[in-house]
Amino acid sequence: MGVIFALGYLCRKDIRYAIALHMANNLLAFLLLILLR
Repeated sequence: MGVIFALGYLCRKDIRYAIALHMANNLLAFLLLILLR
């Protein structure tokens, strides 16, 4: 997964894009934990 974030950074040359991807991933995992409980 870190490779995907690194590629996002390399393509956009902006760390905020990688941070946004990481936040979206964490949000998705959190929502799935709640919904599949």
